[in-house]
Amino acid sequence: MKKILISIFVLMLTLLSGCRFTTGGAENDRRFIVAAVGFESDGALITVYAETIIINSETPENEPAPKLLKGSGATINEAFEEIEASLARPLMLEHCGVIAVGGGVTASWFDRICDYCLDDRRITLSSYMISCDSPEALLSETPESSVAAGYDIMGIIEQRSSSTGIFYDSRFFEIEGLREKGRSVFTLPFFALTGDGITLDGLSIYRDDRLTGRLSTDDAVLYSLMTGNFDRGTVRIGTDEYRIRLRSAEYDYTDSGENRLYLKLRLTGDSLDDTVCERLEQELDRLESRLRLTSGTDVVGFTDILSERHTDFDEKHGRDAAEFYKSSDFTVECLISGGI
Repeated sequence: MKKILISIFVLMLTLLSGCRFTTGGAENDRRFIVAAVGFESDGALITVYAETIIINSETPENEPAPKLLKGSGATINEAFEEIEASLARPLMLEHCGVIAVGGGVTASWFDRICDYCLDDRRITLSSYMISCDSPEALLSETPESSVAAGYDIMGIIEQRSSSTGIFYDSRFFEIEGLREKGRSVFTLPFFALTGDGITLDGLSIYRDDRLTGRLSTDDAVLYSLMTGNFDRGTVRIGTDEYRIRLRSAEYDYTDSGENRLYLKLRLTGDSLDDTVCERLEQELDRLESRLRLTSGTDVVGFTDILSERHTDFDEKHGRDAAEFYKSSDFTVECLISGGI
């Protein structure tokens, strides 16, 4: 089965890249197609990892081989130039499916990474952005079902999005859209290496382009219920699981006498009753309190949502939204709603 997938993949790449390599001869001998790029930084320098697929026309009977290349520099351009200096042909970034961001990437470097990817459309806007502890370890992992780990990662995201009900909004254009709108908070799928290989292991929370927290898979579902990235799926409360088929939310606030954030969730699902709703309220309240305590900031993005939905909030608290959040209490209410 794997050989069939690889054959189809090679045919697709040949068709897609044929217009670029038309002169034949030595120029067509090697094609360094990039399946994924990774970024890591120690603050001063940036290190770039490029998972390449090497196709050698001199030995077409050989299967395409993935290889991880590495370069460092004071700029992202310098890092890529260090990689390309050892290659006979330049890198092709048009087929890049994954942009992996390491845990050491600072806010300023994250901004420069986005600028680099966007500039001249070097990397397609539909590429997935993910987070991981080590891009080098993740991208060097032996792939299971395709010729490159980067394309395996794409498949994992798509499969998990459809099965869990969480919108893993991590396409590059989605992240850029949130940043352009002024959203201070966004999430990226967190990938880890286990004994079974590459796995999607929750969400990383970014605030102002800086990694500020990480959520387990179960907490990621609860977080998505609060933020709106939840379609329909299974919610775990303790050892019990409940299937939610529809979710809507109202966000509100008060600032007279005391500052308070309100979240009202209306849910339709299987086996839901008042007791289940009360337990869910407690779980959501505990998660919000834990995130507030560990980060000290609004990593759920409530103030972003209120600024978008309530013009009076933006006018009164837009500039001091962080202070409003710190001085506010959180109230969540879950209700059973009619519907499908």
